[in-house]
Amino acid sequence: MPIPSATSHAPARYSGPAIAFHWTTAVLILIAYVTVYMRIWGNGENGFLLYRIHTTVGVIAGVIAVLRLIWRQVSPPPAAHPASRIEHLAAQAMHVVLYAMMILIPLTGWMGTGNVIAWLAWTGIPTFSSTWIFQWLVEGQFGLTWEEFEPQADAMHQLLGQAVFWVLIALHAAAALFHQIVRRDGVLTSMLPARFSQR
Repeated sequence: MPIPSATSHAPARYSGPAIAFHWTTAVLILIAYVTVYMRIWGNGENGFLLYRIHTTVGVIAGVIAVLRLIWRQVSPPPAAHPASRIEHLAAQAMHVVLYAMMILIPLTGWMGTGNVIAWLAWTGIPTFSSTWIFQWLVEGQFGLTWEEFEPQADAMHQLLGQAVFWVLIALHAAAALFHQIVRRDGVLTSMLPARFSQR
């Protein structure tokens, strides 16, 4: 299939809320990673503060991911750019997996922590172990205690966050750069605020 020219088939822009959701999520994910690695490599210095920041932005990122899914139903994304069927299927699969990760990583983080998550210093999110879901599902159906369940939830959180998500982010960024540099079809600029995309 021929590569479209720089001016042909330019996709419509994403809506303002969709752009805001996208870049807010990107910033929150960056903060979550920076704080967790600062905590790991910082020899315990400011560990509790970094933990609070990490958990707070993680929760917010998870909530925004849900809001993004709702917004996609209210305001569908622009029409897909010209590409092969395989490329479209790969792009759709990537978006599905990315959304799943943006929800599963905060969820497993919450499920694997034994501390009440202090959120913005004025409210708190209860621990998973104190909910009826844990008591009914984990203890009742699977017969696991908190001490048995917590390492598994924490291991899943670390696997998704430290291995799987990095690969997905790298592939997502590489695809965006491919469209911007090679295809030059405007896909990346359609997700930029208007004042930046017009430069």
